[in-house]
Amino acid sequence: MLGEKIYVLRRSKNISQEEFANVLNTSRQAISKWERNESKPDIDKLIKIAKFFNVSIDYLLAYEINYLDIDAFANELKECYRNNKFIININDIRFWCSKYPNNFKLHLCAAEYLYVSFFDNNNDEYLNLALSCINKAITLFTPEYNQIVSLNDLHSGVAEIYLIQQKYEFAKKYVEKNSVNGCEVLLAKCDLSLKKYDDALKRASEIYLKASSDIINTSFVQIRVLLKTKKIQEAYDLVNWTILFVNSIKNNDDFFKGILCPFLYLKATCEKLLNINYYETIKKLKDINNNTINLNISSESKSIKHYFGKPDILLLSDSNIKNTLKEIINQTETGDIYYETLINIYNEIFGGDIDE
Repeated sequence: MLGEKIYVLRRSKNISQEEFANVLNTSRQAISKWERNESKPDIDKLIKIAKFFNVSIDYLLAYEINYLDIDAFANELKECYRNNKFIININDIRFWCSKYPNNFKLHLCAAEYLYVSFFDNNNDEYLNLALSCINKAITLFTPEYNQIVSLNDLHSGVAEIYLIQQKYEFAKKYVEKNSVNGCEVLLAKCDLSLKKYDDALKRASEIYLKASSDIINTSFVQIRVLLKTKKIQEAYDLVNWTILFVNSIKNNDDFFKGILCPFLYLKATCEKLLNINYYETIKKLKDINNNTINLNISSESKSIKHYFGKPDILLLSDSNIKNTLKEIINQTETGDIYYETLINIYNEIFGGDIDE
């Protein structure tokens, strides 16, 4: 109702009834009656109220805005930001959030709408209110809301807003204080903006290595699945792509040669199954086997093996290539069509029986 809107707007300005009464040249008692809906301001006072709070008279008088309940309003916010339709007045959002301060869904949807709409109108007021709403959502968060959004995502949203506001130190401290996961890119941006170029480069390198390790490990698993389902050509294509990818990361380090070994081994397997000459692939594996592989290359922060040596996926379970290839065979079921081929290639590389 009109009285509630006047109350919310006055509180948003952080002024007392007495101070507001002085602005409008009326009494504190009149303000109190308006806010309790016991009386209404005349048209002259409405105009002054609208000008003072920078809202329209339509906004002051149109109370229900055709929403049946708070859930309907929250759903409308969600629908609008998903479709990039920024038609809801910011004062309506402020009003509903003030009226329902303990509604998690409302504050979450309001934060998302305001955050996205900021990029449409570049109005700092939207970003400030978005920050207020998302912080409120964090205080209201309980485990039951995990199906909607994670607490980590909410904290990440706060850090993103700080970043847009160019509060780079705020963003970094917030991420560290709340142990926010998945904010490596944001932290790299902060370091860059703070002209901490070495730190930004280090973070960017770690991000690249982590992303690369995920791609390589996923590729290895997928190749094994394709072989198991007799999609040999697809497995061969993915093997070749992965080898190119690894070489694009760093071509000369022994560590990356170690990463290539399982893929070269599977490449030779695919080539033999597809009746392709696999001599060159075997030769590369023999050459790598004859050289010492250093798997302990490290940066100043975290070793490369930290990213690539995942225990649940075989890539670098052993610095010894022979043991690595044995492990691939041990993980292969004897009924798979490529099992015997793997054993034969192993014997060709090492010149002996796998059981020796």
